[in-house]
Amino acid sequence: MKITKFMAILCVHDVTPKFKKEITYIDNMLDTLNVKRTYAVIPLYLNLKENDLRRNLDFVNYLKSKSHEVVLHGLTHTQLYIKKASFSVIIMKQTIGLEKVCIF
Repeated sequence: MKITKFMAILCVHDVTPKFKKEITYIDNMLDTLNVKRTYAVIPLYLNLKENDLRRNLDFVNYLKSKSHEVVLHGLTHTQLYIKKASFSVIIMKQTIGLEKVCIF
C-alpha cells in the first residue's frame, strides 16, 4: 500500500530569542513539509534580559507571523513555582497577545 498523505503533530520546545536561528531553521524545514506545530515558549529564558520576549519584539512578531499554536513552557526554564507561572502568563499575554495560555 502506498501512503500519499501523512499527518504530523509537532511541538517545538524551548522557543526563545536565544534559539532564533535554530527555530528559523526548523520552521523552514517544517514549512516545506506543510507541518503544523506548537511553539513551547519560554518568555524569560534563564532569567537573562537578552532572552526576555518583551525586549525581542522582532522575535515575537516572527512567531505571530507563523500562525501556529503558542503554549507556555515555563518562565525561565528553571524550577517552576506558582508565582513564576503567573508572571509567565502575564508576559505571554503582553507580548504575544494570547487570551488563553496553556502551561505545560
